[in-house]
This record gives sequence, C-alpha cells and structure tokens, in this order.
Amino acid sequence: MRAYAELESAGLVTSRRGGGTTVADAPLMLSPEEREHSLASQAAAFVARARLLGVPDRAIDEAVHSALSSKPDDPGVSRRRPFGRREPSRPG
Repeated sequence: MRAYAELESAGLVTSRRGGGTTVADAPLMLSPEEREHSLASQAAAFVARARLLGVPDRAIDEAVHSALSSKPDDPGVSRRRPFGRREPSRPG
C-alpha cells in the first residue's frame, strides 16, 4: 500500500474508495529531453513486443498511424484500467 501512496503523492495515480487505483489523467511534467527519451524508449519497446508476436513492420506502422488518428475515447484505443484488475473474459 505504501507504493500506491507514493505513486499517488507523485501525481501518477488516483485512488477512490471502492473504485480502485487508476493512472492519473494529468500528463507528467517532463523536460523536452526527458519526454523525447521516454517516447523513444516506449516506441522501441512497442516495436520489439510486436515483432516478438510476429507482426510485420508494415502492420506495426499501420497500428501506430491508426492509434494516432483515433480519438482517445474510440473503442479501438486502449482504455485505462485499474491496476491489478483484468477485463472480464468473454465467453468464446
């Protein structure tokens, strides 16, 4: 619980009694260099994970462009979920 309290005090997460803990909406205040490094690092990690799944580079590029053209509340764009909670499985 202390880790959650530290994350909340840093403004990274928000907690609601009975509602769980979610990632905060406010963007982090990063310097331009930190933001560029973070973006490059996360982009490289995304590409590496997609390639491990066998996704061709062209499909990775299309996925990024699709995400950029989507509105944040589009169903095709991943929504934030509370930590430690998974979406219910759907009967298959």
